[in-house]
Amino acid sequence: MTPDEAFAKLARSKFRSRFHLSPEDRRYIAEKGMETIRSHAADFVRDRLAPANPPNDGRQTPMRGHPVFVAQHATATCCRGCLETWWKFPKGIPIPPERQARLVDFLMAWIKREYASFRCQRCGACCRIPNGIVRVSDAEIARIAAFLDMTEAEFIDRETLLAPDRRGLVLRSRPDGACVWLTDDNLCRIHPVKPDKCRTFPHKWTNPDSHEICPAMRDPWRAPPNVCHTQN
Repeated sequence: MTPDEAFAKLARSKFRSRFHLSPEDRRYIAEKGMETIRSHAADFVRDRLAPANPPNDGRQTPMRGHPVFVAQHATATCCRGCLETWWKFPKGIPIPPERQARLVDFLMAWIKREYASFRCQRCGACCRIPNGIVRVSDAEIARIAAFLDMTEAEFIDRETLLAPDRRGLVLRSRPDGACVWLTDDNLCRIHPVKPDKCRTFPHKWTNPDSHEICPAMRDPWRAPPNVCHTQN
């Protein structure tokens, strides 16, 4: 069975298909990187799933707290009972190393697929965060100024302010708190050269309340099919 066939089988289960990466999971992946997540997955499979009779089998995998835990429940690899029911690997015998490696590959395939599933809904909410600031580096200033056919000095004078902590510059905001570069139809007027902070939300950073602000983070599967203005 190929991974796509396995995912299609899992999608028919209401219980398995309800599992998705949370904003905290996404932030953790962005901070640690996929190779570290893979290392954790290998450890969890080896220590909690591979023994013939794992301690607390059926309850050894929490529902949340780590991206791999979520992936295990989503892929029915959370305990030996689910592994036997779904994937026909019998309980009571150790899982050999080569099979463990295949399970890790399966978990990582789900995590990567899920991590990439976020698609912006073009609501502009992330560009209207109250008291939000977007820091800009020297390189970003140069890039945006060139795009706008301005000198760097002109751009700094017209379009930036000193950051609240007085450490660098930030983009100006409108009186209502929205980004000055946000259009009425929720598009970014400097999209091709927008700052990395805008470009990498929510994959590399989020706020504690990001899932309340961003509807696509609350339900990534409701995102529209069109390409979003915040994606690279």
